[in-house]
Amino acid sequence: LNVKLGVVVRKPLAVWEALCALIAAQFSKQPVLRGVDIAVTYACNFSCSHCNIAVMHKPQCDLLTIEEYQRIEEDCTRMGVFQYNFTGGEPLIDKRFFDIVRVFKPYKRIMIVQTNASRLDSIEAVRALQQGGIDIVNISLDSGIAQEHDANRGMDNYLEVIRALSLCHKAGMRVVLGTFFSHLNLHSEGMRALIDFATRERLVLIANL
Repeated sequence: LNVKLGVVVRKPLAVWEALCALIAAQFSKQPVLRGVDIAVTYACNFSCSHCNIAVMHKPQCDLLTIEEYQRIEEDCTRMGVFQYNFTGGEPLIDKRFFDIVRVFKPYKRIMIVQTNASRLDSIEAVRALQQGGIDIVNISLDSGIAQEHDANRGMDNYLEVIRALSLCHKAGMRVVLGTFFSHLNLHSEGMRALIDFATRERLVLIANL
């Protein structure tokens, strides 16, 4: 079953849930919600030039509790959701990340995490995602030129991304690349290099506008 990212998911219950939701969408007069983004935290360890997440990050505000996430999961189940995309901020810096993922029943759902790869610094970290039920890792890469990517991220991160890609492949973890398009980079050498890199490595490249 190919779902959203062109990646084959081998979870029998997840495949069944997805098929049921898609069939329901064909016969129901009501729209079926297929996927939901869960912003685990607005906190981030980077300060990317294109990102406005810092505006949303308000440390004085309480985060959702596990009980509140459980109510969200129940509502999503009623609406036919079979895919969850965990975002941030940087979701992997939240100590409750795996507790939150478990709420959404990863054994029968398609689970994706978007990350800047800074916390995927070992094979153990990648395997923890696998064991926690994550199916797909969406790693951010802004340019195929290291200096451009790092300048945009405000950190030396390009080599961290390359290392994380290698670790994911070694662990058998499905991985895709996430980037952004704007009038500033659409026709740039860095974007062409990124597309060439994704093509060469046979990686799905997801672009946000």
